[in-house]
Amino acid sequence: MFLQVTGTAFVAFQSRTTLPSLQAQVGTITSNARSVIHVLQNVDLYWATRVGILQSLNIKANIYVAQGGKIDLPKTVIISKGWWLDVCGTVTSNTQTLTMRDGGELRMSPPASTLEINTVIVDYQGNMGSSKYCTNTTTKVSLSLTYLNSTSDFTLDTTKFTLAKGSTGAVTPTGSALNETYCAINGSLTLLRNQQCTLKAGTTYQFTTLTISPGAKILVEGNASSSLTTTISAADINIMFGGKITGIGAGFVSNGPGSPSASGQGATHAGSGVGNTKSVYGSVSSPITYGSNGFGATTSSGRGGGQIKLSATNTITVDGTIDMSADAAGSGSGGSIWLTAATITGDGFLYANGSGGGAGGRIATVASGSLSFTGISQAPGSKASNGDIGGSGTIQLLLCCYAPPKFLGGAYSRRFVCPSVLSCVRPCTIFVRAISQQLMNGIQ
Repeated sequence: MFLQVTGTAFVAFQSRTTLPSLQAQVGTITSNARSVIHVLQNVDLYWATRVGILQSLNIKANIYVAQGGKIDLPKTVIISKGWWLDVCGTVTSNTQTLTMRDGGELRMSPPASTLEINTVIVDYQGNMGSSKYCTNTTTKVSLSLTYLNSTSDFTLDTTKFTLAKGSTGAVTPTGSALNETYCAINGSLTLLRNQQCTLKAGTTYQFTTLTISPGAKILVEGNASSSLTTTISAADINIMFGGKITGIGAGFVSNGPGSPSASGQGATHAGSGVGNTKSVYGSVSSPITYGSNGFGATTSSGRGGGQIKLSATNTITVDGTIDMSADAAGSGSGGSIWLTAATITGDGFLYANGSGGGAGGRIATVASGSLSFTGISQAPGSKASNGDIGGSGTIQLLLCCYAPPKFLGGAYSRRFVCPSVLSCVRPCTIFVRAISQQLMNGIQ
């Protein structure tokens, strides 16, 4: 069974007043942040444990388990990216490792009395708290665990939970401050939590590997005239959940090719800014152009988005965020993100947003072997003070094969691979348009 929830909705597996319980067996659930799936009294939800069986599940839905309800999940479960599991009923002991991270949250309150799981991990920006549905201020939830591992900045709320069994440990170590402001030019670079460095505008960085850990950050400097291209090349690039590359407001300060000529107008880039008659600019498939400045921009406010190119001989993994949006204060246009690699994967975020009536920027990912990025790519225009909205940017997710690519997964998957044997010598571009259209569905 496949369950997809679109729009704002409350979807319920309806309660029963008498036994036997309704046994709902679901392989896949997809939802959105505005919706909640209810597992009510005398309902047992088996999610990917009886049909569409998985060993590991990354929850992408908000789930409420009511008193008398039960949820059975795979052995390894991750709650992240703002999703939550709210429990007043029962989580079965089938799950061995439950991880909350990157805005994910487990909420529990009595009548849920005990959580029996081998390992609970509260990683970077994960949380455990009380239920929003069955709050109880007098009774604690008992945690019967083998391990409770967490970051150093997480503290278990002992007014809501008691660790009846289990030992504690640490995850995602914090790094000490770097000695240099700018990133190293070459070698192998790993940034730990709370570490950051800056990419100097117009520089090509040659790494063997680049890893941006949860809570670590790379800043893209950009330059006022936006004439310099910044590139990172490596064998493998891994932006982990909670890790960031950010060039927000690192674009034009003045005289951008799409800058507005009057107050109330927005800057142009891949789309037209509000009230702006200048031509769009930049490349759809190989974007390196900066976002244009808003009217009256300064070095600290109103600039367009920056640009970054990432190139890997093997794999680029984006589970974190790359953000080349315009400065939030002003009417600049979004910048550019260009990824090229044999394999592009991950479940993170790519942003090139406009602001204050400014248009969106450009995003392109070009894979030569496997494309399985399932995150969010976003380059919208922004609303001006008069209510008009700047034009949308461009997003292309391209798989360049020399033979027709193979589609993997079900109807809502976005995984493609090139054939292992390249039996055709036609240029890859003949496959780009159809693949891009399939991948674009649900992304913008």
